[in-house]
Amino acid sequence: MNQKIKQSLRHFVQKHYGYDLSAIRTKVGDDFLDQKKLLGNILTPMIFDVGANIGQTTYKYKKLFQKAEIYGFEPFPEVFEKYSELFKRDKHVHAEPIALSKENGTADFYSNNLHYTNSLLPNNPEYTDGNERYDPIATLRVKTETLDSYCEKHKIERIHILKMDVQGGELLVLQGSKKMLGNGSIDMIFTEVEFLEMYKRQPLMQDIASFLTPYGFNLHKIYNTASENGAPVAGDALFVRAKI
Repeated sequence: MNQKIKQSLRHFVQKHYGYDLSAIRTKVGDDFLDQKKLLGNILTPMIFDVGANIGQTTYKYKKLFQKAEIYGFEPFPEVFEKYSELFKRDKHVHAEPIALSKENGTADFYSNNLHYTNSLLPNNPEYTDGNERYDPIATLRVKTETLDSYCEKHKIERIHILKMDVQGGELLVLQGSKKMLGNGSIDMIFTEVEFLEMYKRQPLMQDIASFLTPYGFNLHKIYNTASENGAPVAGDALFVRAKI
């Protein structure tokens, strides 16, 4: 990874989020190493980073696969601008200011006090009231597109890793991916999952698993589980297509 990009990314996170990116956000753990192992001898995978934010996950994938083709989707203008700027010199990273969803068009996008809680779904006051990270700031209209439509338009025939961190919008992305899923054209799905409804109408872990089962996906492992009073709240799940 270009050292200038690394330094710029770290500075932005320190300024806006208050922590050291080098210590928290760019460490490549077992969740990413397992993906590399599962891909075997594929050295230049096609990766969709859906909910790319400022590039934390893109950065990790670039550390593992220097020449991977990565499409980063981030609809929030301020954050997209930073993501695009950070990777503008990398011809293998393609920044897209859109939200992948279940249909093409536009949708309301809910901006909160901290950007990483932004979502296509409104907050659920039952769980977010009193949590300043979720305090609403604004609602804006953003462009939406289905993954199927995007892949057809850009002649993308296979996605090796579909990563999603879209704060409750995971099922919307998958509903717009039925053609690629049905064709067996997505090998691995690495997604944030939640066990509490932090956003209204959001899918929970079991909903994601149930949707993917008919397409031949098995749950490989759950990582980075966060708990509260002994009960799981959220984590990252890796689903793998059985035939790979």
